[in-house]
Amino acid sequence: LHKQPLREEGFIAQRYRFDGTVTVVDAGHIEQQLAAQYEAVKQVAMADLLVVSKGDLVEDEQLARVEAQLAALNPAAPIERVSNGELSPAVLEKLGAYNEAAGRDVRQLLAWLRTESPKQGLASPMQPKMKPFAAKVGTAAPTHFEHGNIESFSLRIGEPLKPSRLLAAIDAVQAQYGDALLRLKGILQLEGESQPVVIHGVHGQLYPLQALGDWPEGKAQSRLVFIVKSQDNAGIEQLFMATLTAPEPTMEERLKAMLGQPDH
Repeated sequence: LHKQPLREEGFIAQRYRFDGTVTVVDAGHIEQQLAAQYEAVKQVAMADLLVVSKGDLVEDEQLARVEAQLAALNPAAPIERVSNGELSPAVLEKLGAYNEAAGRDVRQLLAWLRTESPKQGLASPMQPKMKPFAAKVGTAAPTHFEHGNIESFSLRIGEPLKPSRLLAAIDAVQAQYGDALLRLKGILQLEGESQPVVIHGVHGQLYPLQALGDWPEGKAQSRLVFIVKSQDNAGIEQLFMATLTAPEPTMEERLKAMLGQPDH
């Protein structure tokens, strides 16, 4: 299971629902792994919960440095320490984005959507970059934060989204950028829906939407967070927004696309 996604394990996928990703790091070796192995960076960046093992075997200064690096790379994920192999299973109860039955509240949802890194104590801080791109649907220019070749950025959209255009936009980004799109998460205002919904996708797999009782902070506004392997991030934003705001294709255009015919 460590090497094969749960969604590919038929027996498990039929009986369990994905709630979140836990990444366990070795406090004694993670600094070297983050410097040398992209896979280590990716696993930390994609986690919903970071567990630091063997923290009792390193000096306090090294442990603080490790946790600062993890917080810089994935500011939304809580960090739990394991001491002498002990960790309460209760840390798994509030793993996913939002679940009223599990006692998760709006503050936890907003923390899950964070892209900002902590202000203090970062060994390798993410540096903010403001880019001049502004979406057609009235969003502010998105904010970007980088660590190595992993970057996260968010888009805020003030108007209700058409579900068909949203899916088309996600498909367009996935088709062009593939594995570079590590993760997508957000809260959405959809046309025809009175309640906000949470969206969450990992490595091309989009999980079922979750309805919320009300908008965080009382403001109806879609917010999407992208976690990507850094390359043409302005291109990702522009492709997503251009597809999202494009008119719905006509039946003739749909047929031509299905048949692979050029549109003249």
